[in-house]
Amino acid sequence: MRFPRFPTIPLILCALLLNLRAEEAALPEYNAEEIVRLVNLSMALRTKTELNGMLRKGDIEAPLNFRMEEKGEVKQITFTFGAPAQSIVLDLKEKNFLLYDLIGGKKTPVSPKNYATGIRGTDLTYEDMSFRYLYWPNPIKLESETYSTRKCWKVQCNNPDPSVGAYKSVLIWVDQKSGGLLRMEGYNYQQVNGKPVFTLLKRCKVTAGMKIDEVTVLKEMTVESFDPVTGKGLGKTFLEMEKPKE
Repeated sequence: MRFPRFPTIPLILCALLLNLRAEEAALPEYNAEEIVRLVNLSMALRTKTELNGMLRKGDIEAPLNFRMEEKGEVKQITFTFGAPAQSIVLDLKEKNFLLYDLIGGKKTPVSPKNYATGIRGTDLTYEDMSFRYLYWPNPIKLESETYSTRKCWKVQCNNPDPSVGAYKSVLIWVDQKSGGLLRMEGYNYQQVNGKPVFTLLKRCKVTAGMKIDEVTVLKEMTVESFDPVTGKGLGKTFLEMEKPKE
C-alpha cells in the first residue's frame, strides 16, 4: 500500500482530517465510544472541498463528483453521477445521519430497505455511503492490530436492529495516529446451536492516499463483496479519486 506521510482519511468520504498530527505523535488511548467519536470528528468539514473520481467494476465505469460543505451546523456531502443524472446527499449529524436521493432538485430519503442496494451496479451500497454503523450504540473495543504497517484500534459495532440493512455487525480499523478509518468489514450471522456464527459480506480497504494543500485525502479504495455461505468473492469495485489540477 502507498501511504504518504500522513495516513489516509475515512473511507469513501474523503473528509479532511480535523487536525494533522506529527507521525511520531500517537493519540492517547481511548475507549470504544471515544474511538468512534474520533472517526466522526475526522469527518468534520471546515471548507468547501470538491473532487472528481470514478467507480469501476468490470465493464462498469461511473464518473462521480464529490462535494462537501459546511454551513453553520449543517455538514453535507454530495455524490453526483451522470448519465443518468443522480445525486446522493449525506447530511452528517451529531447523533445520526440523513441520506437522500436528490432528483429534480427534490430530496427523497433513502428507504432502509434500499440500504444494501449497490450504487450504479457496483459493490458500494447506500449503507456503505452512510457510515450508519458509526452511530450504533455500545461499540466494543477489541485488541489493537497492525494494518499495512499502521497500528490501529479495532472496534466492533453491532446493529441494534438486525432487521434493517445488510450488516448485523461491523469491524473497523482506526489509525492510532490520525483517527482515520482505514478498513471496514461488514458481517451477517446465523444462530448455530444457540451461538451466532458470523459470515463476511463486505470488505472496504483504503489502498492509497494523496496530498492536497498539505491535507491527505483518499486516492484509491477497494470494495469487495462476498457470498455469506461459501465465502467466495462476488465482486470487487474500485473507487479512484483524481488529484485536482494546479
